[in-house]
Amino acid sequence: MRLGLRAGGREAMFCGDVMHHPVQVPYPELCPSFDDDQAVALGSRMKLLTDCADRDILVLPTHFVEPQGCRIVSGGRGCAIHWI
Repeated sequence: MRLGLRAGGREAMFCGDVMHHPVQVPYPELCPSFDDDQAVALGSRMKLLTDCADRDILVLPTHFVEPQGCRIVSGGRGCAIHWI
């Protein structure tokens, strides 16, 4: 599930169960055993990461420990986290 916010020309995204751990940002293919359909889960995670990196969306992951707010940046080796 993805829930977004917009205010003052900026966006934020609550990503719910799309990601459960920060390691899934650089390694989105890591799927926990409770992902019922790992192919769908990976596709959802990749779309979230791409959208957030491309549009500079603040990510507010539900399952990460503090600090929770981050931005996703893409590079030559995939995505990385920049903590807020």
